[in-house]
Parts: sequence; C-alpha cells; structure tokens
Amino acid sequence: MTTTATPPPPPASAPAPGTARPNSALRGILLLIGSILLIGMLVSAGLRIVQLAGFEDHSGTHQVTEAVDSVLLDTSAADVVVQYGDVTHPQIDFDQARDDQVMRYGVRNGELRVDVDQRRGFWFFGPSIGWGSRGSELTLTLPTGATGMDLSLNTTAGDLQAHGDFGALDIDMTAGQMLLSGGAESVQVDSTAASLRAEDFAVTGPVGVDITAGDLHFEAADLPSAIDVTSTAAGVRFELPAGEYEIRTDSTAGGVNQGVASTPGADRVYTFDATAGEVVLVERP
Repeated sequence: MTTTATPPPPPASAPAPGTARPNSALRGILLLIGSILLIGMLVSAGLRIVQLAGFEDHSGTHQVTEAVDSVLLDTSAADVVVQYGDVTHPQIDFDQARDDQVMRYGVRNGELRVDVDQRRGFWFFGPSIGWGSRGSELTLTLPTGATGMDLSLNTTAGDLQAHGDFGALDIDMTAGQMLLSGGAESVQVDSTAASLRAEDFAVTGPVGVDITAGDLHFEAADLPSAIDVTSTAAGVRFELPAGEYEIRTDSTAGGVNQGVASTPGADRVYTFDATAGEVVLVERP
C-alpha cells in the first residue's frame, strides 16, 4: 500500500536581525503612555478624595465683632462687593459655590483680612473638580458710621464693586471688572488685563494708576491733589472737573488726546504716560 505524505508547511521567515515586527514599537509606546495615564488618574482620584475629606463649606453670614479700622480682601476667582450699610459690625455674606475654594477671615491690629483661596487639585490635567463652574460670591457690609475706612483689594479673575467713602483705596487686579462709586482720600490702582470704571468718584488726595492692557474710565467728581498714570497697551479715559492743573503727557507708540486746558505752574500736576495705548482727557460738564 502506498501512503502519500503531506509535506509540512514551509517555516515562517524570520525577520532580519535588528528589525522589529511591524508596529510593535508603537504598540509598546502606547501601552506605556496608557499605563502612565491610568496611574495618574488613580493617584489624582485618591488625592481628590483626601482633599474633599477636609472640605468645609463656609457659605453663610459671618459677623466680625472685633474692632476694625481697615480692610484687606485677597481673592481668587470670586466676585466681591464692598459697601456700607445698616449693620452694627462688619458683616460677611459668602456663597462658596465651588468645592475648590475656601474663605478665611480674621482681625489683627485692627485690620480685617478676608481671603478667598482657590484650592486646586494635584493633577496636572487642571484644577480640582468644579473647574469651569461659577466662582464664589462675597459681600462685605461695613457699618455706616465707619466711613473713611482704608480698603485694599487684591483679586485675580473676579469682579469687584466698592461703594461708599473710603480712606486710602489700594487696588491690585488681574482680569475681571471693577466698579467704584463714592469717593476716597487717595487711590492707587495696579491693573493687568482688567476693566475698571469709577463713576462720579471724589478723590481729594493723589491718584496713582499703573495699567497694562484692559481699560480704565475715571469720572472725577473732585480735583485730586495729583494724578500719575502709566499706561501700557491700555485705554484710559479721565473726565476732570474744570480747574487749575498742569497736564504733562508722554507717549510712545500711543497717543494722548488732551481735551482739557493745562495751567503751567499750577499746584496740581497731572501726569499721563502712554505706551502703545491711548489716553483721553475730557472736561466734565
């Protein structure tokens, strides 16, 4: 009997030495990246759980019973209103809104300090859960009888309002919008990429402004003792009452539109320096 044997299949050809199988290197890289991302997400979730374990909601009304003669507000991603009202002691009304923010306050040497911190997560993909949601809201109401209080406002990415008569008003603002009404003994503004407006605002002391980008519209209800404005790539508009003051201007790749009369040698000296921006001076009716 004759048996026909089926020949075995030819052996697979081995890749040439030093040559990887197709896409094997890419698959290895993708697997490594995926593993790193997964580990990062697990670590971030664990840290987030730890963070939220200590979370405390400070929303509500807080009464400050200590004696206060000045205020410092330092906020991040929060909208702030400062006003005078029918209260016996300074009152803080706070809506925390987000679980990545926390509010703290205290009085030291007569200064009320209020901080709203944006407590971020540890993961490099961005801040903690809640990112992109609305910011916190804080309203500080001061006793009507305490007008003339010094006020310092430091904020990042939030809107500010200050209504009433203050002593020394110091503003340091990045992004956001600000509205002032009332008056102050003096004003110092340092602003970056923000929009500020002072409506019918009375200042008898000096006004200092250093603004980069953004804009400033200042309606002066009185004549400040001095004005010193440095503007870089920003739009500045000052409305000044009639009076005697010397206007000094300087511009580089910008312009100053002077619509008010200047009195050389006057006691009040108003200086405006514009770089790559425009300053407009007009007389209030």
